[in-house]
Amino acid sequence: PESTTRTPTPAELAEKVAVLHRHCAEVGRDPAAIEVSAQVGAAGGPDRVGEEAAGLLEAGATHIVVNFVPPSRV
Repeated sequence: PESTTRTPTPAELAEKVAVLHRHCAEVGRDPAAIEVSAQVGAAGGPDRVGEEAAGLLEAGATHIVVNFVPPSRV
């Protein structure tokens, strides 16, 4: 089955983090107290995972989850 979620691009995540920071400012909450997580798939090898994770961290993620999917048993 197709996943109902997808990893945002760094630009999409940066926009969402900016919105989160604005809302935090409106209610007087420290945005650093909120963990921003993003998920990356392990397909493509460690270099691709590292590049994707680095972009998301630069965009504001504070926690990266690497999703390892076992090979299909066809």
